Amino acid sequence: MLVTALALVRPTVRAIRWLPGAGAAGLGLVIVAVPALSSVRLRPDDLTDLLRVAAVCGAVGLAFLLDDPAARSTETVPVPLLVERVVRLAVGLPLALAWWAVTVAVTVAGAAPGTGAPVREWSLTLEAGALFAAALALAALGGRFAGGAGGGTFAGPAVFVFAAIASQLPDRIALYVPADLADWSAARVRWVAVLVVALLAFVAATRRRTA
Repeated sequence: MLVTALALVRPTVRAIRWLPGAGAAGLGLVIVAVPALSSVRLRPDDLTDLLRVAAVCGAVGLAFLLDDPAARSTETVPVPLLVERVVRLAVGLPLALAWWAVTVAVTVAGAAPGTGAPVREWSLTLEAGALFAAALALAALGGRFAGGAGGGTFAGPAVFVFAAIASQLPDRIALYVPADLADWSAARVRWVAVLVVALLAFVAATRRRTA
């Protein structure tokens, strides 16, 4: 199976729809870069909001990673769909992680002097990771109904809807908590739950083809 996966890397790189993902990731980076490059220095709450918006952009871009225009013509190939998608993740996720690291670094550069630790990088990274997983799960679910070719078209708007709903949740079940809140532990637990559910949904939606 490992040999098969390695053999799929080159054709997978060619098959991935890079443009939508690059466009969404670029927009997210611009959102945090403009304040960082300007003379305006932002406070932690502003930086947190910018990173959260950037994370949504990154998740939308990642949703297109699973799109496969040839999916309908390859349903009978003797390679499990899970293997094909794991190869896509192995190609795309390192780029997504590198993009997020750069985005966080650029955001921190835009902090006002004297703010100390301007953002809670690890908590926001958890939020971004859960969003990325949710986007992939939504893309996998969308792909089931679109033959694997249009999961990103479904998942992109769905990520925006999810983020909009999450931002309006009451305090007792909030996912997006204020930057000045002393204790983020409850929100982190909820994001871990989102991450776990998303991963399970991704696997469930991917178990469509058997070897």
